[in-house]
Amino acid sequence: MHSPNIRMQAGPTIKQYGRFHLKRFEVYRDEREIPTNNYVVMLDDGDGNYEHLGLIESDKSTFPELLDYIHDWQHHEYNQIYRTKQLRAQTENAEARARYQHSLDFWELRYDQVDDAIRELEPD
Repeated sequence: MHSPNIRMQAGPTIKQYGRFHLKRFEVYRDEREIPTNNYVVMLDDGDGNYEHLGLIESDKSTFPELLDYIHDWQHHEYNQIYRTKQLRAQTENAEARARYQHSLDFWELRYDQVDDAIRELEPD
């Protein structure tokens, strides 16, 4: 008996709000698709690449619900960045500080990209 081959991927864009794409969340067991009730939330970074931000339920994917989801995502990211900055400041190990900084560089850029994309949708 073989173990099942499970594959997950983002399918086609179902809804788009500015640079935020809601793509069908596809799950396959072996080659059979398993239905889901989720969309993958992705940010078009402008270079033809997409940044994965998480999953949202398809029946909770109106524009206001997406904005709530993104604001919650930002809150979580901000807290993660803040905690990592504290850890970086508290460690005396140069290698660990460099690893923290590497993570911060990635998270802060992604946070700023999401913030810019929201401002395009909500100028206020």
